[in-house]
Amino acid sequence: AVHALANLCDSHLHNMQVVAEEPHCLEALVAVALHDTHDGQRHAVRCLANLSELHRNRAPIVATPGSVDALLKGLRETDDGIRTTAAFALAKLTEREPGNAEAIAHHPGSLVDLAGCIAKGSKRARGNAAVCVCHLTEGRHEVAAMVVATEGAVRALADAATAPVEYPPIEDPIPAYHDVTSQAVADMEKAEWLVKMRDQGRQTEDVEAAEDARRSCAFAIASLGACKGPSLREIQRICRVRGVLTALTWVLKNQAADPDRLVDMNESAIADDDEEEG
Repeated sequence: AVHALANLCDSHLHNMQVVAEEPHCLEALVAVALHDTHDGQRHAVRCLANLSELHRNRAPIVATPGSVDALLKGLRETDDGIRTTAAFALAKLTEREPGNAEAIAHHPGSLVDLAGCIAKGSKRARGNAAVCVCHLTEGRHEVAAMVVATEGAVRALADAATAPVEYPPIEDPIPAYHDVTSQAVADMEKAEWLVKMRDQGRQTEDVEAAEDARRSCAFAIASLGACKGPSLREIQRICRVRGVLTALTWVLKNQAADPDRLVDMNESAIADDDEEEG
């Protein structure tokens, strides 16, 4: 049943609404995500992620007892499909929902689990978790200070934001893409590389996911120091972490837009049900 619900809510706005409004359905999904088998958990987390795409569902999902615990449990899974999808759901639930952002930021263990996902997750999992951090810290100095105080959080963001992106060689390559591993690839060059790769029938998803994760983590770092408050001195110490200034400089050089454009928040950021688990 949970597999069916996850599929029925996939990119279908009407079904997202009626499933979330069905009495006791959210509670049942949370129970499966917390206590069922591995497959049951995977489908339940995917269903919650699909439901979170509809804005009106976000507050009811977070208000459902155990929902945040279920998604944080997903972040701790070794199955990166579950981890990526749980991070996607948390990013969506905190998007344009200040109440949800406050609740999740102050939920026990949430920042530790997000930091762990950024440190150990796949490119898509890291990107989704970093977008969630952006939403949690936006205009919230107290939460930014909490992130900075979370062991390993800034280091994980800095490492992911400065990780080199490997661009596979292409036939008749563009000169700029001979052995490129630089972070500062111009947007026009990247666009040309993507066009050539696609023309040759080559896969580009891995590179695009790496770019998205790096960009999202850089913006999360920027968000930490974006608002002043009583803990500013503590936040200023993040400049001592290797990679933080590199990430902020990268944002400036690329004149990146707002965080809503950092990751394409669509179903491609949710682990596909047919993907191999791992």
